[in-house]
Amino acid sequence: MQKNTTFILDTQNTDSVRRLRMCGLLLTVIFCRGEPMPVQYFEQLGPAFVSFLLDYVEAPPTSDSEHEIPDVFIGLALSYNLQFTGDVASNVVVNCLAGRAGAKTWTEKVRDQETPDTATATAAAAAIVVVVVIVVAVIIIVVVFIAVVVAAVVVSQKYLRNISK
Repeated sequence: MQKNTTFILDTQNTDSVRRLRMCGLLLTVIFCRGEPMPVQYFEQLGPAFVSFLLDYVEAPPTSDSEHEIPDVFIGLALSYNLQFTGDVASNVVVNCLAGRAGAKTWTEKVRDQETPDTATATAAAAAIVVVVVIVVAVIIIVVVFIAVVVAAVVVSQKYLRNISK
């Protein structure tokens, strides 16, 4: 029996950047759900598949002028990593990364992806604080305005009673 070596993501037809990107995005969406995939898929999506992803992260196709493939494949590898929740020794992604001579682009892009999120989270927290302060200030102004109006009504009613007597 001949072993089937064709991947879901066609590793033989890598000329179409659009096809690679779309297949990568589709698999990322499927894997990021975190649900375990059927065991028989591990034959297709094993170390050779992860090595394929890592190879294209480090050296994307020349036709990828927008450099989209590394970003898509990093997302795919990270979402695929959700399949391995137990022993690190059985984690295909970690084993493939550990077996590589270098992963410069991978490391740079993963680090760069973390930095904007941290900056965005800090900016979002600061924006929330500003909004809360503004809302509290508006509430205080409204309460003071209502108190002034009520006081004016009370004073005017007392004045009108004194005049009518």
